[in-house]
Amino acid sequence: MTGRENIYMNGTIMGMRRWEITRKLDEIVEFAGVAKYLDTPTKRYSSGMTVRLASPSPPI
Repeated sequence: MTGRENIYMNGTIMGMRRWEITRKLDEIVEFAGVAKYLDTPTKRYSSGMTVRLASPSPPI
């Protein structure tokens, strides 16, 4: 799962509609500071990046 996919998944879990997530995507990416790595699989993220994105820990 990429960072972008993770944002959509977490937004959906939080009850946001897809258009809402799309509208706020730039703001979310800016806040998390992961713009350069947005399409990189989250399992390659550092622990700090994972926390900022609020994604589940990658499987070991």
